[in-house]
Amino acid sequence: MRQPRNPVNDKGRRLHSLRQALVWLFAAAFLAFSRAASASEFFDIRPGPRAMGMGQAYSADSSEPFGMYYNPAGLARSAFTEVSGAMGRFLSPQGPVAYEAMAYVRPFPILPGSTVGAGFASVGQRAPGENREYNQFLGHFSYAWPLPQFYLKRPLKVGANIKILQAKPGRGRGSKGGLGLDAGVLFDSGAEWTAGFALKDLDSGIGLPTPRFEFGAAYRWRRRVSFALDVQMRSGDASIFPGVEIDLLQKLLKARFGKGRQLDGESQLALGLGMNFSPVVLDVAMTIPVRGLNRNAGGFQAGLSYRFGAPPFYGRFIGE
Repeated sequence: MRQPRNPVNDKGRRLHSLRQALVWLFAAAFLAFSRAASASEFFDIRPGPRAMGMGQAYSADSSEPFGMYYNPAGLARSAFTEVSGAMGRFLSPQGPVAYEAMAYVRPFPILPGSTVGAGFASVGQRAPGENREYNQFLGHFSYAWPLPQFYLKRPLKVGANIKILQAKPGRGRGSKGGLGLDAGVLFDSGAEWTAGFALKDLDSGIGLPTPRFEFGAAYRWRRRVSFALDVQMRSGDASIFPGVEIDLLQKLLKARFGKGRQLDGESQLALGLGMNFSPVVLDVAMTIPVRGLNRNAGGFQAGLSYRFGAPPFYGRFIGE
């Protein structure tokens, strides 16, 4: 005798099929586009070793202080006050690049669900006959906006940065200053996936290519592996950045890899490692030139964060 169909089981099978399809989609995108990104410019370099280790695929997460440089919405509802510092160095056919950055974020108690912060980043390159530099100071605000009328399980995160900029493009051009604006939204499904959108680099005529649109999606597979994919576009340029993050030892360690950002025409592979010794978090990342280790390319970045009031990491291992 034929058994009646169980709608609950049918729904479970459909969700399982959807999860599997998303995993294969991210994997296919990583393989297909690992060398598809076009050459990026010196002024596209942004701080954050976690984002660097994931190949810049960070618009759908951006939940730590340096996330304000990728999608300012990701910091909404921050649980702790946090301060971060990072420094790094790149090799390039046109000359070495060095950068340093700091970021500070904290919950804003006057408006529950909101976060305020500030950041500073400085990038410089010494090339034969000319020097380039780019400095920016950010003031940040983000908010988790409840929208029950749209049947959202979680609030929609929105955020913005107001920037003070100073840039020296090189090629005999002098230094210019101006103002800038970033804005973003991040949607959390309440399940395994998130999506983000950011409008970046709305600057007041300091001679840099603007604006830039960034779309990102991330999928959490089996609570341990996160697949992420970012699409970054502006006039005359479109780049795709896939990345992966894997949790190890109950999130004590995180391994990362992705497609590194190009610099002066050199394609790169990104690798990273995170160590969560809460309340201290250490992140490191490096890029390796795809066309051989003997190329004048590649780089590294290291960052250190402190979360005020965060529980100690060893509490996860009590009883084991």
